[in-house]
Amino acid sequence: MDGFRRDDQFHVQLERQPHGNDAVLPTSKLTAKMLQRRVQYQISVGAMGKRPIGTPMLLELITDQDTLFGMEQGNTDLASAWRFTDFGAAAAEYYKLGWQGKIGNYAVRVDLFPMRFQLTNGAGLTLSRKFPYKTETTTNGIRSVPDEEYEKSPYQMSFIHHRKAFVHLVHDMKPVNPAMPFLSRDLAGKWKFVMDNLGTVNGCVVDNRRRNKGLFYADYEFSTKAMYPDYEEAILHLREGVCTVAVPLCDTALLVRYNEQNENSANAQCNRVFVWTPDAIGGDYAVAANTILCNGQAITHLAASGANLTALLVSLNSVASSLGTWAFVSGSTTQIQLSTSGGCTSVNIVWV
Repeated sequence: MDGFRRDDQFHVQLERQPHGNDAVLPTSKLTAKMLQRRVQYQISVGAMGKRPIGTPMLLELITDQDTLFGMEQGNTDLASAWRFTDFGAAAAEYYKLGWQGKIGNYAVRVDLFPMRFQLTNGAGLTLSRKFPYKTETTTNGIRSVPDEEYEKSPYQMSFIHHRKAFVHLVHDMKPVNPAMPFLSRDLAGKWKFVMDNLGTVNGCVVDNRRRNKGLFYADYEFSTKAMYPDYEEAILHLREGVCTVAVPLCDTALLVRYNEQNENSANAQCNRVFVWTPDAIGGDYAVAANTILCNGQAITHLAASGANLTALLVSLNSVASSLGTWAFVSGSTTQIQLSTSGGCTSVNIVWV
């Protein structure tokens, strides 16, 4: 990219430069070899000689996690000379500078929320900046949520950064007389908790006589002064999330469907058998509705009856099967039994 400018709507307009062709959008992700092409230029303009005292002979790259991953661990074509490495014994000192490792001649610092853009509709080459969060309404008020458009944005600005490219200047508000009885203002963003002049709510002045209300307040006022701007380079490049590759199972037979398994670890219920010798009252065998008792509690069932015991058993298995299985006692034609594995420890029947 030959040049860029940003307007108040957070847009980047690609321009045509007098000495070049029409600006075009980037067509590649950022690579280690692209960065290496800038090393000699940085050396020629003196960037290495102006590095802060105590820092190694390295340039500094500011980019995002995905781009860094794509240039090292995620790139299977890299030779060992480009392999991403840790700092070893000096790790503690280097991490104080915000560096997370190095690749080639660059110490890499990861920006959690780098500048990302999407191409706007219409003619021209205008990129609209996207931000990591967007605001949405909630039941009470608003909240910030991650913006998917930021994650999907294909254009990103990374930087070859130099710590002496520019300096931030902050106003010094020291009192004229050190004996002044009030605090000095700090314009560098020093937060304070204040409890006075809290404004109004619904037209009423905030009552803070109990001194239990307040807000955090800070003053910010600063400017930027260029020192060695030639050392600072902005690189507009393509980016995307880490490319994923599906890895199938070696043994696809593991994907067959299995019968549902019983994972119940409770002990099996004890099977109980209750025996009766029914009485034929009026020539029929009958049990009134809702009169069979399980542990002394009546169960819900319809009336059961039969002209003989065989018919009675058919009726009981129809209306009271929830208790278990009704059948003749083995070897008997006059006694019937109930086999149950439920929770009944006693079963009582009244014959009518």
